[in-house]
Amino acid sequence: MREIGGGRVDVKSVMPPGADPHSFSLTPKDRELLERADLIVLANSGLLHMEESIKESFGEKEILDFPDYGATLHDFPSCSECPHGYWLYFDNTLAIARAVRDSLSELDPEGAAHYTANYEEFEGRVERARGDILETSRGLGLYGKSVVTAVPGVNYIVLNAGMKVGATLLKEGSGFLSGAELAQIEKGLKDGRYLGVVCPESMREAKAGELSRQISKDTGAPTVYVKFIVSEESSDPISLQYYNLASLKGLLSSSSSEGFSWSFLLTVIISLAVLAAGEAYVIYRMRVSA
Repeated sequence: MREIGGGRVDVKSVMPPGADPHSFSLTPKDRELLERADLIVLANSGLLHMEESIKESFGEKEILDFPDYGATLHDFPSCSECPHGYWLYFDNTLAIARAVRDSLSELDPEGAAHYTANYEEFEGRVERARGDILETSRGLGLYGKSVVTAVPGVNYIVLNAGMKVGATLLKEGSGFLSGAELAQIEKGLKDGRYLGVVCPESMREAKAGELSRQISKDTGAPTVYVKFIVSEESSDPISLQYYNLASLKGLLSSSSSEGFSWSFLLTVIISLAVLAAGEAYVIYRMRVSA
């Protein structure tokens, strides 16, 4: 994680932006990167075949994986103790950052103070973002409201905004809803029990996006698109969360947020470049010149 390593590390991701982590396969170039790595940071090798392959092939290297983080998992409809997208939850973002800080400090003892200071700065930014997002969610009238998620991977984005997941279209393991379950979801969208559908931007043209658009067409409820997988070039999980809050605003009619000041949120959005928060990071220690 670049926020912790700062100028003492070089961060590379083996997974390109928009790739599906469940179907992605390593290329020879990816394996070359992994071979040169001092530290490999995974999301969950027990869930992702690509990461399982990394762990099997490069097990002699320093590797951080899901059990090392002490992550907090929540229960959602169709996904108990949901591991999908868990790193997006603010508490888990910090848990991963702490693990990275500790591992880098062991690999590079001379940089330990640097990594600790960077973590403390990052923690402050995360907590400010958490407060900003919850305050804005309350001001907009999003807080406490329920939505339908297209896949479990975006559930923690909804949770960060103080909102609830009422139902999920594609169950864990890509299972489909029954006709009766789908009818109940459509009823909830029509009667306002659910504000709309939240779908990953990376799945806009996949089955999840297709189903989300069809349900929106059938019910008149909006579908909004959020980001949870991006490239390593501008890894900024905090900006990602502000972006996603702005996307969630699309669940509301224009009249429902009249009078709300968007100044701080617009400032953040304008400052965004390319968003990033990958599932698998490869961290290289930079050679510090004398």
